[in-house]
Amino acid sequence: MYVSPEARGQRIGEKILTELENWSKELGNTKCILFMGSRQPEASKLYKRNKYNLIEKYGKLKDIPDSICLAKDL
Repeated sequence: MYVSPEARGQRIGEKILTELENWSKELGNTKCILFMGSRQPEASKLYKRNKYNLIEKYGKLKDIPDSICLAKDL
């Protein structure tokens, strides 16, 4: 997910994330899992503000030093 610099500060990322979570619930999912790079402070703030928690790295991400995996129960 990416929000252009001129559109930042308008909570667009949060709106997109909420819609994705709602869609996931409609599909019957009970958890959202995502990953990001460690050099993405804006993304980190967004996910923490929206109750995502760190989880153990999984799959191919285990071998990527700067990857961060997060999850949230829906």
